[in-house]
Amino acid sequence: MGLDPRKMRELVVVLLFTAESTDGEISPGLIAMVSKQCKVSKRYVLEATQQVQQVLERQAECDEIITSFCRDYTIERLGCLERVVARYGIYELLENKLPSVKIVIAEAKRLVRKFSSIHAATFIHALLAFACERLGYSVESEVDCEKAVEGYIEGGESSL
Repeated sequence: MGLDPRKMRELVVVLLFTAESTDGEISPGLIAMVSKQCKVSKRYVLEATQQVQQVLERQAECDEIITSFCRDYTIERLGCLERVVARYGIYELLENKLPSVKIVIAEAKRLVRKFSSIHAATFIHALLAFACERLGYSVESEVDCEKAVEGYIEGGESSL
């Protein structure tokens, strides 16, 4: 039996978050630590590491979409967690591996709510709805993108 997909996404986000500050390097010590902290087998952390490498390979594409959404707001100003979750969500859209874009958006919002804030979740929802539209997916978004950006800016940065 495999790992719950939600738990796997959490592992990928934790590893992407760490990779952000280590130039993409994921050491054996980090794998052991994540395994222990997240209470999962090293096998699953290694699987998550493979996904991290795939996300990092498409980082430039993801960042271009994020940058075009943010317009007057540089990608560097995004909290590290929001940047990582946005990249991962856009990667999932680019790879088209999930049955629904709504799952991508819902999971990204869940991850940001768990590790950051409600303002960030609304922002991520708007950003991924924009990415869906840009990539040709049909998605109905009830989120006002401008208000989501304003709420995120006023709400502050993430805290993983």
